[in-house]
Amino acid sequence: MNFWQLVMLMAWLSFFVVFVWAIVSVFVDVVRREDVSGPETVGWIVLVLFVPLIGILIYVATRPKLSREEQRDVDAYEQSVRSDGVSVAERIADLARLHEEGSLTDEEYATLKAEAIS
Repeated sequence: MNFWQLVMLMAWLSFFVVFVWAIVSVFVDVVRREDVSGPETVGWIVLVLFVPLIGILIYVATRPKLSREEQRDVDAYEQSVRSDGVSVAERIADLARLHEEGSLTDEEYATLKAEAIS
């Protein structure tokens, strides 16, 4: 076995490892997701088993970026960051104080209060 045959063997082995890793990743992702139903999971697994390259490409192109659970976690985190550690009651009290001082109009007060409550 000469040098170039060894290089090609290493390249093909690398591609094979990446290919197997992609198949396993799709299987794990399909089974782990709660927003993918049972028959849909079976369909993805069959597609990836019988037509692996096309199945992987279709799955990666069509799957949502985040599952419902992950999206809930992101939304909860963003809500906590937006509140800056201030409770809803404190935020509404600050808004009421600003409204009484005349810094906020009735419309602004109502809008900001609705945002603080939600």
